Amino acid sequence: MSLFDRLRRRLAPADRTDHVEMTSAERRFGRSCPVCGGLLGKPASQDLDAGKYRQLPALRLEVQASIRPGQFHWRLSYVDGNPFDTTSDVPPTEVAFEYLLCGNGHIFPSDTPMYHNGRQQPARPAESWSMVAAVGPTGSGKTYLMLRTLRQSLVNEKFYGASDPARMHKIELTPLEEVPMRVRGSHYSRTLSEGAPIPATNLDLEGTPYGILRELMPDLVDEIQRIIRETVVNGPAHAQTWGRGSRQPLVIRTATGGEPIWTGVSDLPGELFTERNEFRSENTNLRLYDALVWVVDPVIADGGDGIIRNSATRHSYADVMDGNLRPGSLATIDADQIRAKRNNVQLRLGELLAGHGGKWTSKRSTTQSLAIAVNKCDLIHASLDGHLPKEWQEDGTVHLGVVKYLMETATRLSRGDCTADSGAAALLTLILGDHNAQQEWRIERARAVAIDLLRHYADPDRFWNLVHVGAEDEVRGDTARGQFPWLLRVPSIGDHLDTSLNPATGAKLLARDLVMSALGSGIVCGLGHVDAVHTILTKTNVDLRFFLCSPLATVPVATQLAGQAALAPLDPDKSFPRVNERSAALTQLLMVMLGKARAWHQ
Repeated sequence: MSLFDRLRRRLAPADRTDHVEMTSAERRFGRSCPVCGGLLGKPASQDLDAGKYRQLPALRLEVQASIRPGQFHWRLSYVDGNPFDTTSDVPPTEVAFEYLLCGNGHIFPSDTPMYHNGRQQPARPAESWSMVAAVGPTGSGKTYLMLRTLRQSLVNEKFYGASDPARMHKIELTPLEEVPMRVRGSHYSRTLSEGAPIPATNLDLEGTPYGILRELMPDLVDEIQRIIRETVVNGPAHAQTWGRGSRQPLVIRTATGGEPIWTGVSDLPGELFTERNEFRSENTNLRLYDALVWVVDPVIADGGDGIIRNSATRHSYADVMDGNLRPGSLATIDADQIRAKRNNVQLRLGELLAGHGGKWTSKRSTTQSLAIAVNKCDLIHASLDGHLPKEWQEDGTVHLGVVKYLMETATRLSRGDCTADSGAAALLTLILGDHNAQQEWRIERARAVAIDLLRHYADPDRFWNLVHVGAEDEVRGDTARGQFPWLLRVPSIGDHLDTSLNPATGAKLLARDLVMSALGSGIVCGLGHVDAVHTILTKTNVDLRFFLCSPLATVPVATQLAGQAALAPLDPDKSFPRVNERSAALTQLLMVMLGKARAWHQ
């Protein structure tokens, strides 16, 4: 009996309509894929007359442990209980990993053993899904940023007390889950060893479900395409495009007290945000993500040329510019043309994220996290000399951006729209004063705090400590200049991490995040996004934070190695960091990206 005949035989009149009651797969995995919206736990509706599925069905994939690297045996079946299955000869007793493939091929773990510190724990399905999207223009360093951020440790290396068994920890990924991270990790290793830049995240098949499975199990892909051709309405067309849309996300799996949480990060290509790709599904689905990371590239922004000139010696200016646009970019195209084209995308991203009622705007009843990450802050660090840059001075664009963030955040705190730790709450309350305080008085206080923050972090060592080193710091009002007295202790990144992972305090605005976001808000405004920042700050359904990031931890410069364009540190005494080396801003950013996972345990 053919596959077509078996499918037609099992369909009954009751199946003419979509399923109403939730199946066990729906209860466990949800009805639709968190990446693309395709079917996941929900059975596909059926066309009885045609004897076929109306939609691409979700599939269950069982995989045997690899006999040799790259050689997997598998069994494939339907999620909805259809008795049909197909196999590449894997005995049931030898199944090592079980996955669900959504209708468009995205891969999710099912009853798979969890591993923590090398020890196998009982097989448990993920109890909650969380999706994060990273958006930004081409060449913004987004892939470096996402890889280094996801590889940040959740362990405070400087804590010597007894470990807390309830503390959130990472779970080792399964073979198919780890592929996107492993591929990017190998690219990063080549940056360290050969200076080879990570390839651009483009719109080809690398990293898509089709690309991953075609490389590891090509016979499985052939079988899936055959099933689709035979059992789905308009099957040949669907089979041709299956698995070729949205990329498989980068995955981080965490657990607290044995409850696993799955967080996927879609590293979206910069080309998606050009006008010709405006209506691709990845764009229209952005409102469905639990968190968004908007990566801002200072090099391409208005004033970016000045940042390069201030951070590079005269003889290295062109190489620093080339290294930060992507090595080899300037071989055929003028730097100003590249910067203008990419900045148009960056400015448009800000406008769309700030828009009210647009297709990118979150329409959910729950709050969506938005992290604005200023990348390549090693350049800003190198440009500082201890004096206030022109844009940082009083009433400059950066100063007013800091003021805006402080005022909006203080107002949110007073309304009860957010909570803060004792240090952040004390400073914000000091700005607002009591309920009788006049608005002009409050603004003057915010202006004073803002200029004190900017004077403090105009010192390159203090700025770099905030961005990368993460040691404890103190910021205080400059009473010698007539400012009112205030003091804020900025905890070390280790203490910040402990507080973030504490269920009692993790949801609060912490002092380190307050300082990072205030300074970041000003810098983003100074890069030409004043309207976007001011508009997003007023949105009640968006939790906005800013981060000052440097994945490479030193200024890169374009060079030539073995005849190929390559990256090297501008400072010959520096080196690029290990992929998992601690970076303060990246650890803080990871806490936002794991916001839903942390909230699950609070």
